[in-house]
Amino acid sequence: WIEPNEYERRRIAQGGRLCRQGSAAARLGVARLVAALVSVGALTPARGLVGLVSRGGLTRTHEEIIAPIWKLPPSARAALKQMWTRPKFFDALGSQIETIRQSAREALEAGSFGQVPLIVVSATNPHPHHVMMQERLAQMSPYGRRLVASDSGHWVPLDDPETVVRAVREVVDRVRTQQTCELPASEER
Repeated sequence: WIEPNEYERRRIAQGGRLCRQGSAAARLGVARLVAALVSVGALTPARGLVGLVSRGGLTRTHEEIIAPIWKLPPSARAALKQMWTRPKFFDALGSQIETIRQSAREALEAGSFGQVPLIVVSATNPHPHHVMMQERLAQMSPYGRRLVASDSGHWVPLDDPETVVRAVREVVDRVRTQQTCELPASEER
């Protein structure tokens, strides 16, 4: 994300704009109305209202980008529904989207992560530029590596949750091994 191509720059701008519109919709209670419509299965009116509020900027094709909520368990959907009705959610998400280039640059400029284990989990078919940057990030730790999720798009935790679980376990195991190795023999657990 440090040097996005034209398509990615448009997506960043659009994401920020949609979040500002979402924040306004939440402040006016429109987001709550959309959530209520979705809850009772009135998807067509909900989509129509979203299209109106976003001035056509958010269409059905964007649903996959926002979040494939159908892949979430019902308990998580309830929490997500609450978040999507709050202006703070859209404000925070918009801030993250609009500063993604700066955040990416800061991560790479941080230098070495020292002995911190690091696994960069990647979607199945990322753009070659993203692969290069992900590899560069993984190399910032001697214990870093890139792990490709099988058959996954942007939402790796929803598309391939087992890969994420495996990565987390691997990092935790590495941290535990490092801590055990660093303790004097009398303090080992």
